[in-house]
Amino acid sequence: MSEIKKRRQDRGWSQVQLAGRLQEAAAREGRVLPDAQQLKSTISRWENGRARPDWQYQALLERVLGLPAVRPETNEISSPPSSLDMTLQQARFGLDEALDTLRVQVELVRRLDGSLGARAALQQARSLLTDASERLTFSVSSADRRRVGLLVADLASLVGWQSLDAGDSHGAWRSFEQAKAAAREAGDAALLAHAMGEQSFALLDVGRAGEAATLVTQARNSFGLPPRLTAWLFAAEAEAFASAGDGIAARRCLHSAERTLPAPGDESLTPYLRLDDVNLARWRGHVLTQLRDDAAAPELLGSMPSVRGKYGRAEAGLLVDLATIALRRGDGEAGARHIREAERVSTLTGSHRQLRRLAALRTAA
Repeated sequence: MSEIKKRRQDRGWSQVQLAGRLQEAAAREGRVLPDAQQLKSTISRWENGRARPDWQYQALLERVLGLPAVRPETNEISSPPSSLDMTLQQARFGLDEALDTLRVQVELVRRLDGSLGARAALQQARSLLTDASERLTFSVSSADRRRVGLLVADLASLVGWQSLDAGDSHGAWRSFEQAKAAAREAGDAALLAHAMGEQSFALLDVGRAGEAATLVTQARNSFGLPPRLTAWLFAAEAEAFASAGDGIAARRCLHSAERTLPAPGDESLTPYLRLDDVNLARWRGHVLTQLRDDAAAPELLGSMPSVRGKYGRAEAGLLVDLATIALRRGDGEAGARHIREAERVSTLTGSHRQLRRLAALRTAA
């Protein structure tokens, strides 16, 4: 029996429980690990001898299981392969080029996520976040920490959003917390407000609509936010109020979002957002669907050409809304057609969030 398995069983933990302990230990260091099911597979390979943990996982296993780090070739107790001084030098070495490269990669992953969803992009985003977080952990100067912190905040929010869509609400929450911490260190109010706004959707997903509205309102009240981000936060606030059953507040926030949304031209201020008149119309349709407003269907149908075959997550969500409206009207044929399409797109993109909405819709029907 492997030592990892023995120590795990001595504590009465399953492999999933050990995975959770490893995630918690990593989160305390500002790192994000794969989700519990992926870690469970990795732990199985460690325990049956088909793989060995690298030194970073060995350090976590030492904290969680009291298992000394072992160099595989010699079975001798080892330290990480470099001294602290060397690691600090490595974090600083080539920082400008590394950040430029990471920014390009982040934008590519963001585009991939928008079109194909978390199934295609989540692992890549997590890998980039691990690299950036390592740079931040071992950066010394405040200037370096701010520059790296900006990237970590952006990436951690992206990973959080993808994790939420993939059904990993705990992992999403941890990522949003990491994003908020990095944004605070970087002193960037916009990235902090964006992370808080996205985190509000994790609260919506577990039925805490009132707390979601409070969180996103707090984010929107931050000083000096770019207008496009403010409009996005108003729309998120509208969704939270609609979920809480406050139609008056939801409509007021939608009106504020429409009034605040700027003309095209300042998108570079918020590269992590995709919000224009068409996106906002689709979002308005979703909120109005929640409010059982007859104006929802025209908004959604008018938005369909902008997402069909281009943005999988958005298309799936729009189809679920159309199915909801059709079933409320008693049009079972149209409702079933929209459900089939939504299920197909949600499955292709790995959107557990939309699949969960579909399951609830079927139950209600």
